Amino acid sequence: MAQKYNTGDKVKFLFLGAPHVGTILEFNKVDVHGSVRPRYIVSDGKYKYPIPVEHLLGKVCETN
Repeated sequence: MAQKYNTGDKVKFLFLGAPHVGTILEFNKVDVHGSVRPRYIVSDGKYKYPIPVEHLLGKVCETN
């Protein structure tokens, strides 16, 4: 069963093979070229990354 991610969730993800941590800004079912390829737009505070679902490694637990 796939894990559900929502806007605002802090997640760990792979981009070009390197792990990063960022916040999900939005979800798009269609990419900029018109192909149906679901992508999450994730920001690490400096850059925005188009991340496919299979490159999301999981949510980051925040404890205070």
